Amino acid sequence: MSTACIEMSTRLGKALAQSPQATALVAAHKKLSDDPATRLILDAYQELAMKMAQMEQSNQPIGPDDKHKLQAINDKLIVSDLYKQYLDAQVNYVDLMRKTNLAIRNELPKMEM
Repeated sequence: MSTACIEMSTRLGKALAQSPQATALVAAHKKLSDDPATRLILDAYQELAMKMAQMEQSNQPIGPDDKHKLQAINDKLIVSDLYKQYLDAQVNYVDLMRKTNLAIRNELPKMEM
């Protein structure tokens, strides 16, 4: 493995970590985590969504009560400004990573199979 490639990757990782997108994502995550009310709603949503995913994986029927409950929790979550800020920061960060990956792939040799 080329030492130069590893060194460049390290610099890229540091640059990504210091990017406005990464900084905004970390800040939004901290705000979200530090807000007890929003955290409680998010935890309830994740817990029920995980339960439903496990039920689906094991071919168990998901009852309408669980579906309605998940929708009700989701409705509470999506009106949270902190959650909206977090999702916005997450989208911007993912977009940066997508563009970075694309820029790297565009410089690699094309190989056809």
